[in-house]
Amino acid sequence: MDWIATAVEALLWLYNWLVYTIKNLLETTVFSEHPELAQKYADATTILVSMTAIYLILTLFEGLKRFLKLVIIIGWGLLILALALGGISGKL
Repeated sequence: MDWIATAVEALLWLYNWLVYTIKNLLETTVFSEHPELAQKYADATTILVSMTAIYLILTLFEGLKRFLKLVIIIGWGLLILALALGGISGKL
């Protein structure tokens, strides 16, 4: 059971590293004028990146592919819409 705890800790470390990396990328590129918003979009982007990775793995197994595909499409669409509407309103 000790290896399960180690695996969970490794996954959490990887997830946190991915959030940090995406946040820094967003702060230096898209949100250079408003870096405080980078955390909000980094969390959403990281969740969608993780779900996309899961989807790619599930394509090999054909498990819950249709449901996850719909959630990913809606998620990416909402994220892009939020970024576009934020840019239009000038409140990025």
